[in-house]
Amino acid sequence: MIINLKLLESGKQESIEYSNIFSIAEIPFEDTGLDFIEDFAIEYTVEKVGGDYSIIGKYQTKVKFPCDKCLSTFDYIIKDNFSFIVMKEKENDDELKDEDDIIVISDADYELDITDYIRENILVSLPYINKCSEDCKGLCSVCGANLNKETCSCKNEYINPAFNKLLQNFKD
Repeated sequence: MIINLKLLESGKQESIEYSNIFSIAEIPFEDTGLDFIEDFAIEYTVEKVGGDYSIIGKYQTKVKFPCDKCLSTFDYIIKDNFSFIVMKEKENDDELKDEDDIIVISDADYELDITDYIRENILVSLPYINKCSEDCKGLCSVCGANLNKETCSCKNEYINPAFNKLLQNFKD
């Protein structure tokens, strides 16, 4: 996903619109460990704003995740918007390099590859806990049955000994 900034620098164009669809085999994020099951679609616009550049866009794809509670696989749609500011490198702008939405490039650079920035945006947007549904019951802690698909006759009567005294207060 390479952007040619020379077209904007010359003033020939005020903005450039990009639209790409990467097939599953072509998706440039194989190192993320995600199991893509749908093409990756991305659209973005690059505009010159003063001496800087603005990149605003969106992407969408679908991946397969294992549920953290019941271990069943489920489809998850990754869909998000993004925006970046691209600035030419200046003196004393080390603190800008730490900003998530600012890309600092040298004066000699007129091509910018945003693949790594999009990869980071995707990874940050993923859910912390992968659940197949909000009401997932998970696995039985005794026999391992998927409680979403079957019921089990296990008696889960184990009580942590640290809570025995507290439990006795509720039995009275």
